[in-house]
Amino acid sequence: MTMDVALLPVYNQPSFQYFVTLNNVGCTLLFNYNTRSGYYHLTVTLTDGTVVMEGRKVVPRFEIFTSDMYEKGPKGSFYLTPKEDSIVESVETIMFWADNYLLSFAS
Repeated sequence: MTMDVALLPVYNQPSFQYFVTLNNVGCTLLFNYNTRSGYYHLTVTLTDGTVVMEGRKVVPRFEIFTSDMYEKGPKGSFYLTPKEDSIVESVETIMFWADNYLLSFAS
């Protein structure tokens, strides 16, 4: 069994979005930084407007998915991985995540 992995762009901006195709499914990824939680939150919307993930906190080293994604959207999971083992999760490293982490989608 092979696994496909796509690296996805992240930006050091409080809010951004872009369109991407994952497993032949077109979707818009919306990222919002939440100052209260100290993390970015991800919303995934399909081209027909169906939201398959809404406001999910993006935490390093944890698999990020929902049953709706597996049911209606791209089959797979998002992962936020430190660029180096020495990176310690903190408000600063998360806020400037483009400098410190890689976001991927594995299917």
